[in-house]
Amino acid sequence: MKLVYLHTNPVTSNQANITQVLYMCNALAELGLVIDLYVPQGPRKLSVKELDDLVKRKISKPRNFNISQFRTIKLFSRFKVISNYFGLRNAIMKRDGDIYFTRTPVILPAIRRVGKKAIFESHSPHLQNSIGLIDRLYKCLLEVQIKKNKKLIMITISDALKKYWLEKGFSESKIYSLHDGFDDSIDKGDETKLDIRNRLKIEDKQIMITYIGSLYKDRGIDRILELAKIFEDCNFYVAGGPDNQKEYFQKQSSLRNINNIFFLGWIDRLVVNDYLLSSDILLMLWSRQVPTIDYCSPMKVFEYMSSGNLIVGDGYPTIREVLTDGKNALLSNPDSFDDLVLKL
Repeated sequence: MKLVYLHTNPVTSNQANITQVLYMCNALAELGLVIDLYVPQGPRKLSVKELDDLVKRKISKPRNFNISQFRTIKLFSRFKVISNYFGLRNAIMKRDGDIYFTRTPVILPAIRRVGKKAIFESHSPHLQNSIGLIDRLYKCLLEVQIKKNKKLIMITISDALKKYWLEKGFSESKIYSLHDGFDDSIDKGDETKLDIRNRLKIEDKQIMITYIGSLYKDRGIDRILELAKIFEDCNFYVAGGPDNQKEYFQKQSSLRNINNIFFLGWIDRLVVNDYLLSSDILLMLWSRQVPTIDYCSPMKVFEYMSSGNLIVGDGYPTIREVLTDGKNALLSNPDSFDDLVLKL
């Protein structure tokens, strides 16, 4: 059986969604499906070797699925959905897939016309983040397609998000809540934490606390600086970008004379695994400013779980759908910095 995965970000993107897509394609291929991932080609078309190397860097596993790159229309480069639409539509019109999987509602009518099974994956109540009118149009389009296309179902990444769509009038028989997951084959090898730290040239005498993820302003990264000031006997490692935010927080830590925090920037998946496995504590932080915080199922949660190390962080409702305070994590009141300090 062949599944065609239709996505709107190039594999060169540093956004978390393309990493999640690559993990999905790998896992589905391991289940025996033939996977063809269609993505825009980015600045240029990558060679087979470049694709192999990039996938290995992003998910630390060899590529076991096909990646088809299509050119976008430069005229619509500022409107990603429009510039990607024709490439995705061409993929659909080949009619060579048994199942079509996408997060993009605008291509659902084309999938319906070819009469194939389809899965729409919802990661947010917002189908378009910046323009309210377009978001409402997309929701109307999705509702029509869900009702008319008997071969189309929806997957939501949290129970809260499923509840949102049910309250919008969507049929419960067409919606399935399926959280993200983690790859339990993460290679721990024969190395101990000390072995990995020595290889990374990390001081072993200090407690090692690590944050992996984006450094955008809505992630509450400034709280890590405050934690580092309080817990002077611990070393904090922060991996992620973008680079301008990394530089900003490096400057802030220097201005505040915080010497026990280290900003690593973007690092390859294999190195991420090393930091996950060698840490004492893995830190999860967000803020109320994250637009999807009441509905999301962050990949970070599952990546952290894969390491088997202690997780400490914000206990938002959808996080508590997966983790239980005192059982497999220490979850703080997300609106209380004092509670976060107490948990840490």
